[in-house]
Amino acid sequence: MADTTKCPVFTLNAYYTSEFQHVFQKYTEENIGFRPALIKLRNQFDYSVFNYTQAPGVVIGKNGMLFNISCIQNCRGSVFKGEEEIRAEIKRLKMIQNELKKHDVDFLLIFAPGKSTFYSELIPSNYRQRPVTNYQAYIENLSGSGINFIDMNAWFLKLKGKTKYPLYPLNGTHWSVYGIALAADSMFRYIEKLKKIDLPGFSWDRVTMSDSMQYSDNDLGELLNLCRPVKQIPMAYPHFIYKQEEKNRPRVIAIGDSYWWGFTSTGITANVFAKDRYWFYFRDMKENGKQAGLVANVNLKEQLFSQDLVILMVTEATYQLFPFGFIESFFKKCMPPVTAGK
Repeated sequence: MADTTKCPVFTLNAYYTSEFQHVFQKYTEENIGFRPALIKLRNQFDYSVFNYTQAPGVVIGKNGMLFNISCIQNCRGSVFKGEEEIRAEIKRLKMIQNELKKHDVDFLLIFAPGKSTFYSELIPSNYRQRPVTNYQAYIENLSGSGINFIDMNAWFLKLKGKTKYPLYPLNGTHWSVYGIALAADSMFRYIEKLKKIDLPGFSWDRVTMSDSMQYSDNDLGELLNLCRPVKQIPMAYPHFIYKQEEKNRPRVIAIGDSYWWGFTSTGITANVFAKDRYWFYFRDMKENGKQAGLVANVNLKEQLFSQDLVILMVTEATYQLFPFGFIESFFKKCMPPVTAGK
């Protein structure tokens, strides 16, 4: 819980510099009676009457669909990194893939789907589409590069309107659990071909439909902080089953944004890989969902070269942050001196 402002002591000096007034106003706002209820009431009024939200980064789209502002900006191309920077990143990622392969470690780049791309027709009309987006530039420059990659963004668009259950929740920014399941199955098939191995069997035997949101299916809705919950659409929650006997469970490190958390929170990767190792934004190390230290404090070369596969994942919300410092750190700590100096 955040520390609350303490009532300031009145002094002439604090009064004349306006410090007393500033702190006293903040103290009064934080300690006024029924403050949480009044905030919810204000939020509800703005949401219901003006179709507006006080939640930072949350945009109300058409038909009540909630979006993350960063996703919209990337989808519409307003935060374009530039062709030159993207080409340079891809060139260096290919060099990283080659270096990892020398140590019998494969590399896989995954473009997770984006809700703003998936439901682009529901984005408010005031967000203008620019000629080029980060996603388009990455995909165009990856073609013929030799980098192993999966474009789940394009794949989800092809699935739109054809799946039995929703791939995105109304009030969440991440893919649904059913979407995660489809993505995991596709990813595992790709890895089996790439590594020429037989992974543990992954499937589901039943699906439960629920109006009660689980996992991250209401993460944006919770940020609205309203008096009454926003409307939901029933979501599908598969019951997963695994067949692990006499199967290969590769050593994998996944580097990415919060979309990878879907594989972790559902337990999927922990049951298919040797260990669920997830480096969140190439900063926080997670093992089987728990904090396991900081990437900055480990021997990067030793960690990466002892794996069977290194996965780098990004979605449209974080293209401007991608690849999260991974390239610079790899060239500094893992590349041969002559190559790293180029």
